[in-house]
Amino acid sequence: MNFIKNHNRIVIAVLSGILILTGGLSAVRTAPFAYAKTDAQKKLSEKQKQIDDLEEALSSMNDSLDDYQDDVEGLSAQISNLEEQYQVKQAQIEIIEKQIEDLEADKDEQYVVMKERVKYVYENGTDGYLTVLLSSESLSDFLNRAEYVSKMREYDQGILDEFNATCVMLSEKREQINAELEELAALKSESEQKQTELADMIAVTENAIESSTAELAQKIEDAKALEAQIEAESLAAAQAQAAANAAKAKKEKEEKAQKETSSKTTDSASASASSGYSAAAGDLEIMSAIIYCEAGGESYEGQLAVGSVVMNRVESSEFPNTVSGVIYQSGQFSPVASGRFALVLQNKSWTSSCQNAASEVLGGKRTVDYLYFHSASGWTSSYGYRIGNQIFY
Repeated sequence: MNFIKNHNRIVIAVLSGILILTGGLSAVRTAPFAYAKTDAQKKLSEKQKQIDDLEEALSSMNDSLDDYQDDVEGLSAQISNLEEQYQVKQAQIEIIEKQIEDLEADKDEQYVVMKERVKYVYENGTDGYLTVLLSSESLSDFLNRAEYVSKMREYDQGILDEFNATCVMLSEKREQINAELEELAALKSESEQKQTELADMIAVTENAIESSTAELAQKIEDAKALEAQIEAESLAAAQAQAAANAAKAKKEKEEKAQKETSSKTTDSASASASSGYSAAAGDLEIMSAIIYCEAGGESYEGQLAVGSVVMNRVESSEFPNTVSGVIYQSGQFSPVASGRFALVLQNKSWTSSCQNAASEVLGGKRTVDYLYFHSASGWTSSYGYRIGNQIFY
């Protein structure tokens, strides 16, 4: 039973581990470009809620299994204790039965004596006692014979009283044995009944856990499929946005008749003028956290580029005009939606390089002038500027 319970917990832990290793089901690791959720994203949110509910239900059922297991162990100890009491009682019963045998023998012996005494009294009656008295030869002899007759009557009465007491004792012993045996049998039956009921409850709960675990695994697979669909939609839309951005830049170039280089290199972008943004309290921390979540595994150039995208949005009329407003804007940064950003921010678990990059971009440094970025995995468009494993557009 413990093996099954531990097995269930292991299964749940493995499924949860899959969610963690894949970055969560509700967080596709891209910078979204649309504000409204797609149908696939809505379905994924619903699926994630179902998964959360199932995990909560499984946790509750495992807690119930723990309680049932404790109850079973308690009942097992109770039954063992009853068995010990039963054995003690059996030993006592053997003693009592021996006493009963002795009492039965005494009773039989007393019965024979009583029968003889009754027979004697019946045959001789009071006349026999009177004859004994009248046959006295002297007053002294008479008194002796009278005392003898009195003692005989006391003896007869004593035998009768002892016989009656023996019968009462036998009756009480039998009642005592029967009562104790019935009590033990009732307690044992009640404990076994409870143990049976608990076994049934455990079986039902284990079946429910098995069913829910299978359902959870299926929902995770469904969620992965939705995640893949969302990733594909995100990639297609990102590439379309990159093309649109390129077209817009070209049009602005033609309209203003300005000479601009098509290559967005780090050196040229670094030479741009400093920003006039005045950093607010807490901006350094949230910038460090978002850079770590989005580019913690990238080069320092990639980390600067992500920070530059955030600041470019702050300075763009299309986005909020504060760092916190840009980062917390709904539907924009997947680590914020998944909760990973909040954990990093709470634990301040970003790296020193991410904090340095955050400090530089807040101080005015820009390495790219793009507003979006996306994972380079699967990117087929000719538009966009690649740094490490990310495309900026």
